[in-house]
Amino acid sequence: MKKLSLVLLLTCLLTVTIFAQASEWQLGVGVKEINDQYYGSLSFRPDIDLGKLGFGLSFTLNFNQNGIRVEDWQENDQFSFTKSVANIVRYVRWGRLGDPFYIRLGELNNVTVANGLLMDGYRNLNSEEIKADIRRLGVDLSLDIGYAGAHLMVNNALKPEIYALNPYIRPLYGNQYLPGFIKGISLGFIYINEVRENYSMPYAYGVDVSMPIVRPLVLYWQGAELANKARGYSVGARASFGPLYLRGEYRNFAPGFQPAIYNWQYEDVGKELFFPNVKSAGYLAEAGFQIMNDAINIGLKYENMLVGDKEPIPTLTGKAVIGPELFVATLGRKGQAEASYTQTNYIQLNDLTNARSRIDAKLSLELYRGVFGSYVYNITYDTNNTPIKFQAVEVSLGGSF
Repeated sequence: MKKLSLVLLLTCLLTVTIFAQASEWQLGVGVKEINDQYYGSLSFRPDIDLGKLGFGLSFTLNFNQNGIRVEDWQENDQFSFTKSVANIVRYVRWGRLGDPFYIRLGELNNVTVANGLLMDGYRNLNSEEIKADIRRLGVDLSLDIGYAGAHLMVNNALKPEIYALNPYIRPLYGNQYLPGFIKGISLGFIYINEVRENYSMPYAYGVDVSMPIVRPLVLYWQGAELANKARGYSVGARASFGPLYLRGEYRNFAPGFQPAIYNWQYEDVGKELFFPNVKSAGYLAEAGFQIMNDAINIGLKYENMLVGDKEPIPTLTGKAVIGPELFVATLGRKGQAEASYTQTNYIQLNDLTNARSRIDAKLSLELYRGVFGSYVYNITYDTNNTPIKFQAVEVSLGGSF
């Protein structure tokens, strides 16, 4: 406990040092469920924005009648300084995604490599770690110098377990006589490696070709091979027109190929991955829009694949977010509501509650001048279709400087 107290003191000193420079902060008290037990929680979460530099901290104490939950700060029943640092530092970033140089250290929530055939929406935490407010020091790094660039992702800088590398070149970039969409053609290689022996996909690799036609429209082709020797490819286009985002792909996969295998579920299901044993072909369509300065954000992704000689089987993912501006306009107080539903791995659309579906919802509302109440609800299903639920409520004090 002495070491834990030292971490508390250092965190407080750091917080006081940066307090005046923080962009946003949140102080919370609440109740959460961890491993089927309920805990009270105290948390302080500042987000600091210093131009190119930004970082977020999260210091949370979970406790019940037995005292503080020390497992959050231990490895093998011993205090772990590295795990404690990983718990406190949510992220540190330099630049922003899309800049010539960008790096983010800490929690990674939505990492997509190239055009997403192998890694799409990956997060470096599993569900239990998220529930316990535990995190890893992941690395997401991108560099673009015009002629060439690279994207690197490592799930845990302290103990690398999975990493992705995507170097690419633009061989015609410097030719002044060619139109811009030709000079912008990029050729990339993708390699993803998993070192944990009990996970089902030790490696995967592929190639990616992208061509920007005009500023909002990009055409691309991507092909890949998994460690099980299964191959797949897709050809598509993506575009952004003001608030509207569109993507469409034709996909063709050999038996055993699973697209976007490293996704948001990977840390939960990577030990028991699903591989269709028949050839599949079909299309993917995705659309989303943001209006009223992101007050309303809605996205929908639909995949319809013909698997062998069977009927086409759809996969659907949807999300909806109502931001603070709309709450202020309608209720006169700040708030946010968000919900998502995901059904993956070729499950029939009318079978909504199975081992490959997930529902997430969160409602936050300002109760009184900077005091917020939040309710979080998540539900997944095990292999027997038994629901696994997570609920949490919190009252927090938030603000900005």
